[in-house]
Amino acid sequence: LNTFMDDGFAVEGIGYFNYGFSHYSLLRQTLYEGTAGSYDAFAIPKAAQAALFAKEFGMNNGDGMNFADCHFGLYFDSELLKTIDKSFLDVLPLEAATFPSRLGNINLASYIGSTFSLDIPVVSGVKTYGMNALRRYYNVSGVLVTRPTHISNGTGLAATIKLGGNLVGHSHDDLGSYVISLNGVKLTGDVGGPLYYDVNTFNSKRYNSPLMNSFGHPVPVVGGLLQTRA
Repeated sequence: LNTFMDDGFAVEGIGYFNYGFSHYSLLRQTLYEGTAGSYDAFAIPKAAQAALFAKEFGMNNGDGMNFADCHFGLYFDSELLKTIDKSFLDVLPLEAATFPSRLGNINLASYIGSTFSLDIPVVSGVKTYGMNALRRYYNVSGVLVTRPTHISNGTGLAATIKLGGNLVGHSHDDLGSYVISLNGVKLTGDVGGPLYYDVNTFNSKRYNSPLMNSFGHPVPVVGGLLQTRA
């Protein structure tokens, strides 16, 4: 949970969200069953807010900006989304119009429905518009998501802009980076993270990489100078 900001933004992006929160969801169900339903790890306020990242960050058709080390073209894991959807039923109207996810690329969460005898518990008192809200602003992280209305069924113009600086972990020097999407297709903006890591990815030479410093992002180069660590 330390990889989430206090506003619920996952600083390591969709790929690491899929990986990490699938494990957390599996742990949650294990503890819930092991305590005969008396403990729910999603009832922790920060955990509930983190889970809703999957329901609130998307632009359209399960699409989301590939910030930092997140690979281009990743979508929220479909099995994980099913688990989160079942966990938060106290949602505001029109949530049924939530746009579909794609690419169930991990599927660890699929074991939750088939391995345990107890149903996935529902977290009460947590409300969200999900993808039905025209925008989601993460005020601590400085990230703005805008998208079409639910009536358009995911078609139309959407955009995500990163106003905040280099946060933690897998972040890049990408202050002001963005993605613009039309009908679920990314037209322009951030190219995302590397397809693989090398020996310098997580040492003092990390930002020598043109993909991780601001050269590899759709941001200005002022006077020939790249961004410093924001």
